[in-house]
Amino acid sequence: MARVFAMNGVDVTIITTKGNAAIFQKSIDHDFNRGRSIKTHVLEFPAKQVGLPVGVETFNADTPLD
Repeated sequence: MARVFAMNGVDVTIITTKGNAAIFQKSIDHDFNRGRSIKTHVLEFPAKQVGLPVGVETFNADTPLD
């Protein structure tokens, strides 16, 4: 959806975490290099503050079930 907006002249910023950005960053960089106004802004995921192990940001990754 962000790509569609950027292709139509809208400045797009995707706000995400480092772990999630790794999933699609190459695609965003490719669009940006083609002149589309699309970028990411990466935020720290507060794993410790919410009682999760550091590095657990997405269940798509190799997340242990425990």
